[in-house]
Amino acid sequence: MSNWKYKIDIKEGWKKAERQKISSFELATILAKKLEALPVSEEEKDLLSVVVKAFNEVTDIESFDSAMDSLYNWGDQELPPFDQQSQNKMCQIICRPNNKKSGIGGI
Repeated sequence: MSNWKYKIDIKEGWKKAERQKISSFELATILAKKLEALPVSEEEKDLLSVVVKAFNEVTDIESFDSAMDSLYNWGDQELPPFDQQSQNKMCQIICRPNNKKSGIGGI
């Protein structure tokens, strides 16, 4: 199991998007705001800004899927040890309960 430096919980917005109460564009806006609020270092902020930009530029489901891929890639970055865990990663992204298939685009 990984030791995550950050966690971002987007279950509420994800559930709304799955139920079509908000669009993928609106979910992308929520995600961009949550990511901008993370207390990351200046070095991490440079990398994260690319992901935030991808969410701010979402226009359709394909661009949303691409932004999510960028987010998962950013979150799965291996980090040097900062705790007693052997595997350290950047950010856990909590979208939905485990083993539940999403109804948003191709995700």
